Amino acid sequence: RKLQLQRQQKAEEERQRKLQLQRQQKAEEERQRQIQLEQQKAEEERQRQIQLEQQKAEEEAALKAEEEKQRKLQLQQQQKAEEEAQRKKSADAARKKAQQEKLRKAADAARKKETNNNVKKGGRK
Repeated sequence: RKLQLQRQQKAEEERQRKLQLQRQQKAEEERQRQIQLEQQKAEEERQRQIQLEQQKAEEEAALKAEEEKQRKLQLQQQQKAEEEAQRKKSADAARKKAQQEKLRKAADAARKKETNNNVKKGGRK
């Protein structure tokens, strides 16, 4: 009977030991699962941040490119306007010169005619 009791006690102790081991094992597995979850979350957040930074960099680059394009366009328009103004100024100057030349020729012709008339008149006297 004493032996029976000892065996039962040993069996109970063994059962408790196994239960304790199982609980420890489960706790360790849960701890590992939590660690893995945290690591996964941290990695996802890191990837999200990287993606955000890349997106921001791409948007900034696109904005810079657009600003540069606009600047070049404005410069081209400014140059065209300056060239047009210069062309108009040159054309105006050429017109003015042609007009002055025309007036000079007319004045020369009038003087020549006057001289011819004077010579004719003088020759008759």
